[in-house]
Amino acid sequence: NSLEQFILLNELDVVSRWTFASAFVRLCWNQAEVPWKASVSVVISVMHNAYFLLTIYLKVYLINVLLAKAAEAGKLHGHEGSQGSETVSERRLSFEGIDRGTESGGLFGEELLVPGNLEATALVVGMCYVIPFAILHILDLVRAKLGLAGALKTMLMSALFRRFMSYKSQVRQHVSDAEISMMCIRDIPELISGGVMSIFKLVEILCQILVTMVFLFMEDQLAIVPFAVYPVLAVIWMAIRRGTLREVQDAKVKAANDLVRGVHQACMNFGMILDYRKRSKAVDRFSATAMKYRKATGAGALVDINNGRFFPWLTTLSMAAYAVIGVQQLQEGLTNVGTFVATFGIFHEVGHELEAGYEIMIEMFQAFHAVKQLTYMLNLETDDSDRMADSRRRLQIGGEMRRKKLKELQEPGKTKDLGRLIGDAQNLYQMVDDLLDIQLSNLTYVLNEGSKEIKILDQVSLELKQGKIITIASGERQGKSTVLQIIAGKLKPTAGHVFIPPHLQVLQVEDTPSFLPESLKRNLIFGVGDDDLSLASYERVKNICEKLKFSDKLMRRLDQDWENLNKEDDDSWISSLTSTDQMQIHLARAFISNPHVLVLHKPFMRFYNHTMQEAVMTAIQDFVNFRGLALAANKPEDVAGRRARTVIMTAFHATEIENADEIFLLANSVLRPISARDELLTGLSSERPRSKQPTLKSAESLANLYKSKTDG
Repeated sequence: NSLEQFILLNELDVVSRWTFASAFVRLCWNQAEVPWKASVSVVISVMHNAYFLLTIYLKVYLINVLLAKAAEAGKLHGHEGSQGSETVSERRLSFEGIDRGTESGGLFGEELLVPGNLEATALVVGMCYVIPFAILHILDLVRAKLGLAGALKTMLMSALFRRFMSYKSQVRQHVSDAEISMMCIRDIPELISGGVMSIFKLVEILCQILVTMVFLFMEDQLAIVPFAVYPVLAVIWMAIRRGTLREVQDAKVKAANDLVRGVHQACMNFGMILDYRKRSKAVDRFSATAMKYRKATGAGALVDINNGRFFPWLTTLSMAAYAVIGVQQLQEGLTNVGTFVATFGIFHEVGHELEAGYEIMIEMFQAFHAVKQLTYMLNLETDDSDRMADSRRRLQIGGEMRRKKLKELQEPGKTKDLGRLIGDAQNLYQMVDDLLDIQLSNLTYVLNEGSKEIKILDQVSLELKQGKIITIASGERQGKSTVLQIIAGKLKPTAGHVFIPPHLQVLQVEDTPSFLPESLKRNLIFGVGDDDLSLASYERVKNICEKLKFSDKLMRRLDQDWENLNKEDDDSWISSLTSTDQMQIHLARAFISNPHVLVLHKPFMRFYNHTMQEAVMTAIQDFVNFRGLALAANKPEDVAGRRARTVIMTAFHATEIENADEIFLLANSVLRPISARDELLTGLSSERPRSKQPTLKSAESLANLYKSKTDG
């Protein structure tokens, strides 16, 4: 890769645009099937130019031979029955004069293609126009069906989106979805259509100029001069205008990006704009952005007009000059009418082609403007290597721990227990895997905020057992969400590591619900893999929704979706959801996907009704106790055959603390176990009225609790 050294050194700014363009074209050329498809496209372009040359010679033959002989026949017919004094010999001399004035038909000779038959010859000439044209039409359809442009666009869009999905979290924070959107809907299509595919158009035009020069060399060498000079003048003109083009293009791209970003931000923050009554201000701000876009595109339009008039001026001046020179040549007998008319037509037609070629070069210049940004976005840091390293470490440590645990169980005195456990678990290795702990080893995480460092975790080491409900409590801004993200593998710790047994699938559920713009059914079964579609059965999904106490309205919607009464992309139901509805769907989707470890951030935050809290807590307990929620069979032997299920969640209400198997307190960068629930709750008494529920202590109380424990 010619750009690799610049990418590694982060010096893309010093690379020229044409270096980017050439590297990008090579990238496209090296894709599968591109070389042969491109070769087919070039061959078809050459055939178009061959047809162009054919039409030139047909025009010469039509004027010099066919029309001349038709005029001769007409004169002969007009003289029949004439009583004039002209003798037959004189008329013959006159016709011979016409014949001498009729020059060569070029490629097709001087005689009729069908001897003695003007009409048949005219028909043959007409077929020479029509049949190749029809063949080229078919070939153009073949070229379009090759899908070269579409394949390249799809490849680049997929590569960019795949890269975006693998960006490191800190990188993704600096790449807006508006940038990705504009790259996919504007820049990549322009790069392919206006950049790569324009190369084929340019080759076709250059071949047409070459074909034209061959004809002129054989028929009228003086007319070659303008076509030899045109490309040189075009290169000089582009060199002069390059700076202006770059400046205008940069301004247009920036203005378009700002406009899209403004629309996106307004849509994303519409609720806040509405709440603070700032609609007028938002409209004014957007109007100012739109005005900048208008000015940028207006300036670009003026530049485009001036650039676009370059070749029309050259063509017009050349045609005017040839009209004068050509008449003189006709008078001097240096050319003939057919050649003159064909050459004059060539100036007009090729002039338009040169104009199109120049516009293509300008379009390519503008299109390749995006290669630098695309290169930058395709080479931002991803977490692929980190994830692969973590996966290898998990496999290595997991194998060592499995062997160690198996050896411990086979020690004398534990054989009986081993046999019992094997009988319960039905599989020795599954049983051993379920005994492997989730480990946090010397975990440190430092958050950088400018020049300030905030230590969230400081050398934390813990073992979390599988098959438990684990709750993490803390005061405000202590880093509960950060801890969950590290456990789930979404954040990389500053030091230390987290070990998740390699057979476990971890799913983190954020506290903010999110939805696909699709049906309720598609949202609920989003996390189900193709390898186990039984998890997405109607009976199981409905059972889970009922356990979480979905509203009657949502249950009816679910039934309609399953009966295919609603379109799969119908998202009209989302706008009517309450906050409770949103969280219920959010949690149901997680339970339906059936992960081994479920990491929940404040799952009860939107449930202030104790009945709803109990319903969610019961679902969590069943998920852990039955090793999966609402599965087909829950007999002891069925449950024993499944992998253990673990829930790690942060506390928002007392319910999470009351029903936890293990409780940890996060404060002052330390995560430590809590043995007594009453340390975290107020109102926890067996004598309390049933209507009065315990509550989680305040953030200040939790901080003081940690301080008193450490001081003690």
